[in-house]
Amino acid sequence: MRELTVRGLGSLDVSGVNKRLIKALKDSSPEVRRVAITSLIQSGGECKISHILPLLDDESEKVRNATVSLMLKFDADKVVSPLIDALDDDSVLVRLNIVEALGQLGGKSVVSALINIVNTGDGPVRVAAVKELGYLGDTSAVDSLQKLVEHEEEQLRDSVEEALDRIENTSH
Repeated sequence: MRELTVRGLGSLDVSGVNKRLIKALKDSSPEVRRVAITSLIQSGGECKISHILPLLDDESEKVRNATVSLMLKFDADKVVSPLIDALDDDSVLVRLNIVEALGQLGGKSVVSALINIVNTGDGPVRVAAVKELGYLGDTSAVDSLQKLVEHEEEQLRDSVEEALDRIENTSH
């Protein structure tokens, strides 16, 4: 029932709705918290970064993922550092979402964090970091990417080649 109420609040344009949605961010139900985040995103509702940062450590993977999406509404200077810190999340899906969000935000600290993932990470998060570096087009990633050109994982090799092509085309 609380979930339906919170879902409905997100579609209303009424004074005080944001306060109720922000209060729902602390609800005992992970689904209510997730729906509150989604409603804030959909409604364009205003909230402070201090309301959502604790949700990056939520017990629910769905809440953490939704939080990453909500963080994209804020200025990069307010969210990049907490997102980078959250790259140690236990969930591969959350880490993938964070890498994609960081790619959208850009900046020198993002490029450094993504290069670190390329150098030390593995699996799909590493592939995602390679792709985001390609989209960002920052030449400082070239050395780390070139080390993976002949990697044994085909998907990683293909992503590296594509990223290097993008960077080359961006820098010219």
